[in-house]
Amino acid sequence: MTEPSRRDRQAELAAVRRRPGELAATRSNSGVAGKSGRRHGFSKRFVFGLLPLLGCLLLMGGTVSADDALFINPQGLVGIGTPNPGEKLQVSKGKIQLDGNQQIKFADGDVSNNLKLQLWSGFGLGINNSTLFYAADSIHSWRDKNGTNERMVLTTNPDGGLAVKGTGKSSFAGAVDIGKNLTVMGTGNSSFTGNVGIGKPDPGEKLQVSAGKIQLDGDQQIKFTDTNTSNNLKLQLWSGYGLGINGSTLFYAANGRHSWRDNNGTNERMALTTAPDGGLTVTGTGVSTFAGSVIVGGDIFVHGRLKYYWGPDGKWKQVENRYGNWAGSYDTGGPSDLRFKSQVESLPTALDKVLHLRGVSYQWNDEALKYFTRDIENNLSAGPEATAADNQNLWKAERDKRYKELGTHQVGVVAQDVEAVLPEAVTTDEAGYKSVRYHYLIPLLIEALKEQDKTVKEQARMVAQQQQEIARLVASNLAVEQKLAELAVVKEQLARLEAAVQGVAATQALGTSEALAQLSATKAR
Repeated sequence: MTEPSRRDRQAELAAVRRRPGELAATRSNSGVAGKSGRRHGFSKRFVFGLLPLLGCLLLMGGTVSADDALFINPQGLVGIGTPNPGEKLQVSKGKIQLDGNQQIKFADGDVSNNLKLQLWSGFGLGINNSTLFYAADSIHSWRDKNGTNERMVLTTNPDGGLAVKGTGKSSFAGAVDIGKNLTVMGTGNSSFTGNVGIGKPDPGEKLQVSAGKIQLDGDQQIKFTDTNTSNNLKLQLWSGYGLGINGSTLFYAANGRHSWRDNNGTNERMALTTAPDGGLTVTGTGVSTFAGSVIVGGDIFVHGRLKYYWGPDGKWKQVENRYGNWAGSYDTGGPSDLRFKSQVESLPTALDKVLHLRGVSYQWNDEALKYFTRDIENNLSAGPEATAADNQNLWKAERDKRYKELGTHQVGVVAQDVEAVLPEAVTTDEAGYKSVRYHYLIPLLIEALKEQDKTVKEQARMVAQQQQEIARLVASNLAVEQKLAELAVVKEQLARLEAAVQGVAATQALGTSEALAQLSATKAR
């Protein structure tokens, strides 16, 4: 503070003091000299009311700064620490301390949005009718007793929304009634001793939300810590409808029908209908896809065609009704590529093995008929809605049909005969009965046919050789016979010549006449 201003303040104080505790009176009114030299009149009641305050100021010493001085302007406004008060009482650059039985009492009867205690421009404490309100720009903070550390923050929105921020635990001894939305932010815990109703003034449960929705933002989770897992309906969407737990099984509770819909819940995409006996009906027109295996403990009833994907040729194949009511797929025997095989050898002595087999005709006996019809009850059904009587009638009719078909004359081979020469072609079931894989006999017959063909060709070659030898011998025999014929002619001629010679000799001996006679006779012969 400058020296002139200090002298002015001292002059003002000199005008109001003569000695400690007294005031100087001028004319008929008491007054205090202002800086301008003018006198300001006061009532005696006000003057005596100021005596303790002025006495405190005088006792402080002879020098008082403007920040500590008391000022009263012509309008009667009092300023402490300010020469230009804007209100009835204005304290600047200081604090107000109330000792003893403290109370600040407002006698103003205006209770219409009246900001009684304004801590800053627009911030403070006020009254509106019978409601005490806190005025702030949406953020209200609770701090420790020195106001240094913030403990909790309430943030209010124009629409009445309330956000509570803090890391501690909040507790409410009574019920909490929330007319609209409740937003809790922070890492602390909130606890309510009674029931909490949102849109419900008399909640019947720990938390009851009426005529509204619950929205979970961020890392959402609803966690149930109840350890009761015996048919416990945890999430009840309607009376008896919801989501629950039974043992280690999550279950959906509904009156037989479960529906899957689009994200708005408007259009139904698929419906599952469950029956009390565990039956399941899937309603929908789309294609259902299962990436893994599907295991069905009961029966599968298909109204349409049943198809499966066959990987080797990349095609979907239909399960055919191959025999009667028995559905199955044709057995292709698998791939037979040479590149898949090792140690390839021809079947030895195939013809000999085939010769040990018998092609027989026969009829199935009673034991066989019972064996072939043993699975009728497991493989045939009258339908998903069939009764026990319906199934019994169907099974009897199918058994009679099968008995009639199996009772006809049969042809085939005997499994034990085949097993003795080609055991790979025979299988034995769990009951010990043997069956023949007839397609295993095809390679054996092929090799047997090749062996027989080789034998036939060898025999034909030998027959041809023998026929050639026979022909040669026949030709040789004909030549010999011809030579023999020629020798016979020569022999005959020699005989006649010999006879003639003998005749000539005789003639000489008997005479000429007799010789001539004999010669004539010989010629005659």
